[in-house]
Amino acid sequence: MRTRFKRLLNRLEIEHVTVHTLRHSFCSTLAENGVNLKTASELMGHADINTTLAIYTHVCQKQKNKAEKFELDKAIKRAISYGLKID
Repeated sequence: MRTRFKRLLNRLEIEHVTVHTLRHSFCSTLAENGVNLKTASELMGHADINTTLAIYTHVCQKQKNKAEKFELDKAIKRAISYGLKID
């Protein structure tokens, strides 16, 4: 499979990509799109969910930032609904 993969990359003129790169991109994309960590871990074939967590924590930070923004937006809307003015 590795040889066929390398031939395909050469034909497409793509450099510095490995099967591992594709696995990492796949799992990162799952995390970025809110797929449950347990589900991602099973899809990746990791025996332990901590393996998935240790490798993909950088993506979790993006999700955390997104959640914080969502909570802030919710708080602002709630304040406005109570008649508070926000400048």
